[in-house]
Amino acid sequence: MTGYGKFAVVDLTTVQVTTHAVSLEEQQHFFGGGGIAAKLFIDEGDNDAIVIANGLLTGFTAPTACKTSFIFISPLTGIIGESSVGGKWGAQLKRTGLDGLLIKGRSEKPVYLFVGDDGVEIRDASAYWGLSTFAAHDKLAAELPDGAKIGVIGPGGENGVRYAAMMFEGENARAAGRTGIGAKFGEKKIKALAVHGTQKPEPHDADGLKQYVRDLNRSVRERTQGLHKFGTAGAVLRREQSGDLPIKNFAQGLWDGAAKITGQVYIEKMHAGHHACFMCPIACAKKIKINEGEHRGLVTSQPEYETVGALGSNLLLDSPEDVAYANRLCNELGVDTISAGVVIGFLFECVEKQIVDEKDVGLDDCRPVWGDGRAIAQLIEKIARREGIGDVLADGVRAAAERFGQGSADFAVHAKGLELPMHDPRGLVSSAATYATGNRGGSHNESPAYYLEEGMKIDGFPQNVDPHTPVGKGAMTAQMQDLSAAFDALGLCKFLLAGGIGAEQMCRLTNLIFGWSLTTDELLRVGDRIFTLKRIFNLQRGMSAMDDTLSPRILREKRGTGGAAEVLPDLETMRADLYTARGWDEQGRVTHEKAASLDLGEYLD
Repeated sequence: MTGYGKFAVVDLTTVQVTTHAVSLEEQQHFFGGGGIAAKLFIDEGDNDAIVIANGLLTGFTAPTACKTSFIFISPLTGIIGESSVGGKWGAQLKRTGLDGLLIKGRSEKPVYLFVGDDGVEIRDASAYWGLSTFAAHDKLAAELPDGAKIGVIGPGGENGVRYAAMMFEGENARAAGRTGIGAKFGEKKIKALAVHGTQKPEPHDADGLKQYVRDLNRSVRERTQGLHKFGTAGAVLRREQSGDLPIKNFAQGLWDGAAKITGQVYIEKMHAGHHACFMCPIACAKKIKINEGEHRGLVTSQPEYETVGALGSNLLLDSPEDVAYANRLCNELGVDTISAGVVIGFLFECVEKQIVDEKDVGLDDCRPVWGDGRAIAQLIEKIARREGIGDVLADGVRAAAERFGQGSADFAVHAKGLELPMHDPRGLVSSAATYATGNRGGSHNESPAYYLEEGMKIDGFPQNVDPHTPVGKGAMTAQMQDLSAAFDALGLCKFLLAGGIGAEQMCRLTNLIFGWSLTTDELLRVGDRIFTLKRIFNLQRGMSAMDDTLSPRILREKRGTGGAAEVLPDLETMRADLYTARGWDEQGRVTHEKAASLDLGEYLD
């Protein structure tokens, strides 16, 4: 089995499954993943659809070739939503002979989709509806062929939490986490996606690929030893010191508790093993066993950096055990840890400022105050089940601020309705441009330009970058948006950048697998095309330059302490620079000339 481009079209209303083939021209123009998924979604013209697409290289034996993208209208932001997942699910989908699914319509009863060598089956899921992600996964796994990989939604998705996640591979807890994909599946009554295939994808040059991957893996392992040893949370203390780590709902610059919840602490106190995604030479995921406190004996996933920030420093929770438990609870209930942490931090500040009465929060045996692990756990439960104040918080921080009023919008931290991730734009100012102009809104995955500000060297990109100046940051962010879109479309993990893999290596992998002659200029042009197409779609849904902004807390409030104590991001300068670099007009609109240069003219007509 070779090639790429066979998609199943699943209509839940008519209970029919057909197939759709992606042409070679479409592959070369959009690759796979979030590129081809966006094109298929927009071409379909059905805003209720979900497109799932493996990256172009996913399932082949290239480093980290594991990613699968989901494109839909976000129930949280109202614009294009996108989430991706690693692990082993995408590689198993590739072995079925399919590279993705386009899901239309809605089911009247709970179902799950089983994808095998013979195609897609729509199966009854009544016995799994209402179960947690872990329980549903394990019950399904016991009934499916050995080796099947499963993604499920939990109560968060079933109850329409607007930032509900879809969790994959059970206790190994890989997540399609952001922009509410879990809620979209809940709307359609899809409880799970299960895949099991036996077909092995064959690259164009198997021997050449094998040797090249061997060399790349050796280099990646050497460069990412810290990431392997400590996981992504190994960067917590360094980012606290630079001003990048959000603290107390993005209001504080330094916090002694950061040293207590780093990846180094988890490895020293609780380490129970490493876990890697398909074809990953890094293995940044960890298992831990909690050895003390209320959760003693619990074996679970070590929280990632984003989660340690959102549920730890952002809430002033300095117990690594409580942070790990809150992470597990979000995973089990199917809720995005980033958005959950930001909305809970917003609530704590509303209570602190007496905008919300503490009694109305409705907690048992604890109070909604900073650093209270029990309060955080109870609020996660309330959000996932839409109980009490959780029903308000489940709609996201923008909606909660509209509900609470009294100036709370000033410290409701989001971009385009998507809660900001754990990189404060006052520490690394390019993040302001990334979030404000991103097609998803507050997502760091649309441009890791902050890597350059942290000192990472990436071939073809600026070096020795001042993290606090706005000069040149718009153009730099645009470049990284293009590179990031290409990474997602190929199905590769961006942590490869830390291992020295950039555009040149991505091209060579693609050429070895498909027999193409892709160049770095062409690769970045594909990234530009993907990013621009999504921008066009959002503009046509009513988005404008007025939406390319950030919350007042980020743009107006200095923190006064830490490595970026007096820094405010000059978003206006960076945004104008980015518009110019992209060839958009002064209002952030894609011009006909720009669209035509990327063969996207038909989408503006």
